Amino acid sequence: MSVLDQWPDEVLGHPRHLAAQPVLAALIQQLRDCANVKDGYEFQQALFSHLDAADTARAVFAQAVKRMHAGKSPQRGAPDPQSGLDPSRVKPGS
Repeated sequence: MSVLDQWPDEVLGHPRHLAAQPVLAALIQQLRDCANVKDGYEFQQALFSHLDAADTARAVFAQAVKRMHAGKSPQRGAPDPQSGLDPSRVKPGS
């Protein structure tokens, strides 16, 4: 069972989810404004940079969750959870 099945309201109201909404709107507008190959390339670069940042953050959080479930403290440099939820509620791999 994924986090989406367990806590849809927490997921939709999560600070990272809320922060992504204006970014998505800006990316959609940037895509609509593409008039040539250069614009399309710049859009792809912006999109890929956001995807890379999201993937990196997810990996860092996933590693911290695994460590906490193993009884260890999160790795050095791991960000604090932004949701305000108890990290022990999250299952590794969720």
